[in-house]
Amino acid sequence: PESIKSRGRFALYVTIELSAGWHIYSLYAKGVEEQPVATEITLNSNKFVPHGPWEEPIPTLGWDGALERVVRTHEQVVEFRRWYRAIESLDSGSYKIKGSIIFRACNNKVCNLPRELSYETQVEVWDGES
Repeated sequence: PESIKSRGRFALYVTIELSAGWHIYSLYAKGVEEQPVATEITLNSNKFVPHGPWEEPIPTLGWDGALERVVRTHEQVVEFRRWYRAIESLDSGSYKIKGSIIFRACNNKVCNLPRELSYETQVEVWDGES
């Protein structure tokens, strides 16, 4: 949302659109082995606290020729979501939300070097009960 009530909750969405034939990796490890190419999303704010982990669409489980192993991937358009709540002491006003996403795009033959993209948005907080 563009605005929330003080102490209100909101969902932050990060969307990535990939070219045909390319994929990025899931946010989470496959089994107990952590993927060194897993996608990472950060939010740099002390004004909003997360409620739960990042959510992602169900990844495709398949063979990755570039890594020569089975991995969890996303193709085409992928949207990640995480819920946040404004801290209790937050006054009414406009607050910037900044963060980044680190991902590695591959096409089953080659993998690009990890890339970090920044994002920024704004949330208006107003007095009221959540």
